[in-house]
Amino acid sequence: MINVAFFYGQLLPWQQSWIEYHPMDASGLHCSLGRLRKDNSMYLDRVIGHRGCAGLAPENSEAALRLAASLGVKAVEVDVALTREGMLPIFHDNSLSRCTNGRGSIRDADWNYLAALDNGSWFDRRFAGSRILQLDQLLALTTELGLMLNLELKVHDTEAEALASAVAERMEKRDEKNDNGLVVSSFSHAALEAYHRLQPRHAIGYLFEGIPSDWQSLAESVGAATIHADASRITEADVARVKTQGYPLFLYTLNQRRQFDRWITAGVDGVFTDYPDRFLGREH
Repeated sequence: MINVAFFYGQLLPWQQSWIEYHPMDASGLHCSLGRLRKDNSMYLDRVIGHRGCAGLAPENSEAALRLAASLGVKAVEVDVALTREGMLPIFHDNSLSRCTNGRGSIRDADWNYLAALDNGSWFDRRFAGSRILQLDQLLALTTELGLMLNLELKVHDTEAEALASAVAERMEKRDEKNDNGLVVSSFSHAALEAYHRLQPRHAIGYLFEGIPSDWQSLAESVGAATIHADASRITEADVARVKTQGYPLFLYTLNQRRQFDRWITAGVDGVFTDYPDRFLGREH
């Protein structure tokens, strides 16, 4: 007989929340617990396209996601921001100048202005006419392409809770069957805390630069499922600390094959890269 209480007690707090929002019988629970503890493919893949595939196409663009999928990438990371009028553009910077032909702050721009901007020509004129995506368009695109999604909540000012609330409200309309392969991440503790409170069934990724001494208490306080860190600021000992506690660990942003091999050998579960084509086929 399956001791449900025993297995439930082996879970991290976020895993208990996941089970609570996915009720099942004891047999199903046993299978799910094993998957939650061991199968990191329910979150992301070994090779994750950073901002789609930012080394090969304009970051966070439809072209970048379609190219990633055509290369065989199974998971992508993109950024979502919040404008003052409540729109959710897929965009990394607060300033529009680096990746568009516009000026000013994305926070202050209205959607009519943003929708008319070219976010492709800066990268290469082949991508002229590319437009900034909204969150709804992104979700439809990743569903169409069958891509796992790491959605980073990009906080630029004091909008952490408002951004989390707006994204959570949109995700409420999303089909639950797409929850596997979805991770919502951020550097903002306030954003993660608010999002987890509103959407506890979704996996949370806690973004760090280096791994701080109190990383685990921070992760537990927002129900984090995965830990994400800067590969240039961690050590093999940091990897061991995180993995010993049962958390999947993903590193950003790796673009060299030697780096990839080093960290995969060290036990890292996956990497974010601008050039996923360099690593596909080297996952094992």
